[in-house]
Amino acid sequence: MGSSVSTNNGHSYRKKGSLKTISPRKLSANLEINQNSSDQHTQTTTERVIKAGREFHNDTKSAYWFPIDDEEQDRLVGEHFAIKALFNGNVPEDVVERYFSLDAPARILDVGCGPGTWIMDVATELPNSELVGIDMIDIFPSDIRPSNVSFKLNNVLDGISFPSDSFDAVHFRFFNLALRSEEWLPVLKEIYRVLKPGGLIFSKEPSALREGNEFFKYVAKAFVDKMVASGQDPLIDEHIEKYMKEVGFEVVQHEQKHVDLSKSESLSKEFLWNLKMVCKSAQPYLADHLGVPHEHYSTFLERLDVELRNKPACIWSFTSTVGRKPL
Repeated sequence: MGSSVSTNNGHSYRKKGSLKTISPRKLSANLEINQNSSDQHTQTTTERVIKAGREFHNDTKSAYWFPIDDEEQDRLVGEHFAIKALFNGNVPEDVVERYFSLDAPARILDVGCGPGTWIMDVATELPNSELVGIDMIDIFPSDIRPSNVSFKLNNVLDGISFPSDSFDAVHFRFFNLALRSEEWLPVLKEIYRVLKPGGLIFSKEPSALREGNEFFKYVAKAFVDKMVASGQDPLIDEHIEKYMKEVGFEVVQHEQKHVDLSKSESLSKEFLWNLKMVCKSAQPYLADHLGVPHEHYSTFLERLDVELRNKPACIWSFTSTVGRKPL
């Protein structure tokens, strides 16, 4: 089940500044330079590491390999609004209406909430509900946020620090670059545990960029190689439904949508921008897999901008899966 989606209303879904109100904690000025590292572009602190000028977490337990700096948070904000437009909302309302009263207060958990864009957007739509965001890195808004939103430091690999049957719904999006293959089932079991009977899990995962021209496939292969080297599953969008069923969920919706990056419509442009920023964010780890020297990476990004618009069309697919914990 899939559909190709584009818009022609001229509206930009990359709303920088509309929800991103507070920058993350700044790095300590006292950086410790790792003299023993073979990577001359690397600096470390207790919690953060700088690679090729970008800021990353320094938690060896986690396989997440994207930056956590302001530039990456801007990308995540843009990505949120593009995904919201692609799927016509933050959650599939037809599914929610089937199982819940939209007017009734609910308790909702956002796992891996990042800068909190999704949770704050939903909080304005559901003012009578309580929303909690958790992440392993403190990049949450600390001052300006809806009164029904709270955040908590919690690495999901350590378990979810809430009692069983605590939430009516859990949002769980874009963990393809965060979890190793063997970590999916334990994490889904934790989500199952904290959901109330009848509660819903909302998942979205991107495809591994399989359809497009030769340059696009060359970039896609580099991503797949890096994911495999990190122990991650490049095909998680195809496997997530099976994993949900394995831990006990009833899968009540499984939907895939496709974006043609070569089109001139606004939504295609938003995803084109996002993919270019993805490749920019991935530079410290992706450059070697691409065979591109760091000093030539900007040239690679310029060519990427051109090639993504060329035929055959480059297609980026996204899969939405909704699971329900049985009553």
